[in-house]
Amino acid sequence: MSRQTTPALRVALVCMPFCAADRPSIQIGLLAAIVREHGFEADTHHLNLDLAALLPDAYDGLCSHTGHMTGEWLFGVAAFGEDAEADGSAYLEQFPEEVANAARGGKDAEFLLRLRRELLPAFVEACAEGVDWGAYDVVGFTSTFQQNVASLALARRIKTRFPAVRIVFGGANMEDEMGPEYARVFEFVDCVVVGEADRAFVSWLRAVAAGESGCGIAGIVCRDHAGQLICAGQAPPVQLLDPLPTPDYHEYFERVGRLQLTGHERVGRTVPFESSRGCWWGEKHHCTFCGLNGLGMGFRSKS
Repeated sequence: MSRQTTPALRVALVCMPFCAADRPSIQIGLLAAIVREHGFEADTHHLNLDLAALLPDAYDGLCSHTGHMTGEWLFGVAAFGEDAEADGSAYLEQFPEEVANAARGGKDAEFLLRLRRELLPAFVEACAEGVDWGAYDVVGFTSTFQQNVASLALARRIKTRFPAVRIVFGGANMEDEMGPEYARVFEFVDCVVVGEADRAFVSWLRAVAAGESGCGIAGIVCRDHAGQLICAGQAPPVQLLDPLPTPDYHEYFERVGRLQLTGHERVGRTVPFESSRGCWWGEKHHCTFCGLNGLGMGFRSKS
């Protein structure tokens, strides 16, 4: 693999709530290692841990609950301000089971409303102030399940304060037609990676470092110099997994220690590793209930 020879960009890779706090994100850990392999600087920021520290009795329940994506609703005011229905009463009236779920964790509707109106907007502001985002050329967000709205909330603030910083989104929530639509609706998102980012993201970084838009790279959705949104399809699945580097989880464990999260249930006791991608069974007989692996069903494994 040829490495970039243009000036290195500095990249931040961010994991926002409501990603589970008990383990590091293999997504940003692996991508950071890949980015560094190609000569760019990369830092990871597991900001989900900061919220886990603020909500020690509630965070795990909010992460694991499989109801109506309440985690996305909770960050609505932080992301959209007055455009969101600020009091939240309509949501809780429509989905009373979300209040019942909170009650099982010793919380009530008032707690959820206070989170939405006050605590989470303040949390996002603290995230925006707590890191010198302007020191980065690119800030990327990984998004799976209930991470979209929290990521959008922080991304909007970063772009407002540092317009030159390029905002990138990737992850399962950007798969297929979802990625281009997020790029279309949220103009502060400069680039979306659709599919596996291992190769596409590095190719885009090289292009940006060379003063190009990066449009036309498979898996990249971005605007050209004229502001036109260009979608180049999905990134081809990586076929050879053995050459991929070891994910870098140092920042996760440093943050766990700094936030004194070691007493949190299961935090830091699991280290994700990757032995395969796709689904060997689904490649032959796709399970009707499964909504995963839509663009990368083909099974690949490490030796």
